[in-house]
Amino acid sequence: MTGFQYILPTYLNNQFPMSPSLRILLVLVVISASCQTIQPVAVDEDGIQLTRSKNPTTSPYVTYRTGQLPIILSVPHGGYITPGTIPDRNCADCVYVRDAWTQELGQAIDSVLTARTGCAVHLVVNLLHRIKMEPNREIVEGANGNSTAEQAWRAYHDALAQAKQSVVQTFGKGLLIDIHGHGHPIQRLELGYLVSASSLQKNDSQLNSLASASSIFNLTKPASGGHTLSSLLRGTYAFGTLLNQGGYASVPSQANPYPQINDPYFNGGYITQQYGSSSGGTLDALQIEHNMTGIRDTKANRIRYAQSLATALDTYLQRYYFGQSITTLCR
Repeated sequence: MTGFQYILPTYLNNQFPMSPSLRILLVLVVISASCQTIQPVAVDEDGIQLTRSKNPTTSPYVTYRTGQLPIILSVPHGGYITPGTIPDRNCADCVYVRDAWTQELGQAIDSVLTARTGCAVHLVVNLLHRIKMEPNREIVEGANGNSTAEQAWRAYHDALAQAKQSVVQTFGKGLLIDIHGHGHPIQRLELGYLVSASSLQKNDSQLNSLASASSIFNLTKPASGGHTLSSLLRGTYAFGTLLNQGGYASVPSQANPYPQINDPYFNGGYITQQYGSSSGGTLDALQIEHNMTGIRDTKANRIRYAQSLATALDTYLQRYYFGQSITTLCR
């Protein structure tokens, strides 16, 4: 019992005399209040709690804020929390490094889109450090057999599944963006559609034949316009091209249609595989690996990038999904 917990009942008794039984009851109430579990939170560089306005999940380490737009933001690797009760992951070829500032980047994107449209995206955030839990791998590698980490892993994917169901039921289709950060020397965005670097180097006809394995397969179906995969990845209105026009070099795009031989490149992971349309359905998915310089490194750069991303996203969804601006979708 702390000194404060002793002093408070004594002070109250001096001010308002009470019976011994009432005094004991007050002490028990104070002890009970002091023992309540404090839910873990993370704060951004301005000290703002990143768990605010989020719906609770089955794990205190995962937050899910439901939205009204056909957009899901997934932020799996920006967590700060390292509870001693969860052992560090230990597996061959495991990656333990946190994607620095991606939690804050996701918040910036969310804030900009909300300000622009008046509506919110679905936002799913992992608060655990990657050394404790990895949502972008299957559960055995992601949770390392720890029950608390497994609970967090399931909560993260339950939230994504709920968001997907909500988007598809409301709009019929939509887009999930998985937010990551890379440490590669080439300072550009790497857009992952589950298409390998070597496949991106193929000609248009060869690339188009791989459409069913991509995380945006639904967009190539006749019901969604029958767009070719090559045009979606490196055409005039490819997402990478739109980002490049906004001042952010991207691969693949019209300007950078594929990584050069020996260039590092991430083409998407477990989340992109599980929730993109390569596995069926009408929700597409895209992994964006963000470089540090000019994007993640300062708050001003994060906001500036979020504004450019919102513009690209509006154009992309208007052209390929809904035929109207996202500013009109939830009104």
